[in-house]
Order: sequence, then C-alpha cells, then structure tokens
Amino acid sequence: MRRFRMSCLQFSSLCFIFYSCQVQKSLTPELTTEPCIFRLTDSHETVIYNTKIDFRDQHYSGLLLLKTINNERRAVFTNEMGFKYFDFSFPSSGGFRVEYSIPPLKRRFLLHILRADIALLMIRGFYHNTFCSIQKGDTIILSEKGTRKYTTYFADSTCTRVQKGAFYSGKRLKASAIFGGDQYMPPDSVKILHHGIDLTIQFLKMKQQQN
Repeated sequence: MRRFRMSCLQFSSLCFIFYSCQVQKSLTPELTTEPCIFRLTDSHETVIYNTKIDFRDQHYSGLLLLKTINNERRAVFTNEMGFKYFDFSFPSSGGFRVEYSIPPLKRRFLLHILRADIALLMIRGFYHNTFCSIQKGDTIILSEKGTRKYTTYFADSTCTRVQKGAFYSGKRLKASAIFGGDQYMPPDSVKILHHGIDLTIQFLKMKQQQN
C-alpha cells in the first residue's frame, strides 16, 4: 500500500498539468475520432474480474462481470456464491443507471464513486467528450475537456497501453489508478486508491480457460 501511494504521488504532479487543459485556450481539444482513443477505450467484450472493495471497515470481495446487453454496458458485482452487491448500466449514449445495490452501498456519494471507478476501469468518457492530448517524454497524457469532473489517462508512447489513470474534481485529485498486466483492453488488473476517503478497489481479470 505504501509503495502504491508513493507511485500515485509521483505522477499526481503530471496529472495536475491537465487542469490547464480545462482552462487554457492555447490547448486545442482533439476529437474522439483520434485512433489512439479508440485503441484504448472499452472493447465491449464480456470479461470477469476478481474484485475487492475496502471501504472503511467494510470489505467486499467477489466477481465483477462486465457485459453488453441491448447496447448497454452492464457491471454486475456478486460474491462467489452469486449474492448480488450491485448492478450498474452504462448506456452507449452516455449516462448511468443503478439497476440494483445493497443498502450499505446505496449511498449517493458512494454510488457516484463506484460509477467513476468502473468507468475508469472501462476507459469510458471519450465517446461523449472532447479531450486534450499532450506527449511528455515517453508518455502520452489524455484528459477529458469541458467538465468539472474529469478523468486523465497516461499511455505509453505508442498509445497501445494505459499505464495510470486519475480522476479529478476541479483541481482536486480524487482517485489514482495503476493499470497492470500484459493486455491493455480490457486491462489485466487495475488498483484504484481514493484520496480523502478510506476506499481502495482492486480488479484482477480472470483468465479464460483454453478449450
């Protein structure tokens, strides 16, 4: 955990430069037709993640299923016995809908956080927003533009792999994410650490069995 926090702090200063992407006219937003963005966004395939959510003194573990139903991306989190924790819908046109949530997680602020975390995992948002793009050394930094709350991603120089992510509210860094593994979409693993609230979420993709 300490190493993860240090890693987050090391790139938070780079995240901060993207606040200027929100306010400076000198940075021209790119359109979402940019091929780099399409390579990094949600592949819409069905995938299952071993998932752990640690929120204060509450601990939830189980399987997060991402699947597409009727042109909507669904995120269903259950324990190993099939007990459902939550079921979220992300329509292709944008927006978000809570299909179901257990009472302990059915707090408005917490639902907003979980929504943002799963959207960060799926690298959503660029379909409906413009973005700014800056290359800094071997890193391409991509950030949504025109919204008070926005996500920033750090990709490699070939724009084929997301390495880190961050979620902002204005100038304030709300959450940091580390992407791991060999596959970039859907990512093999993501660990999200929240700042200002005792909440950590880990996603580890289950490997498909070979026939």
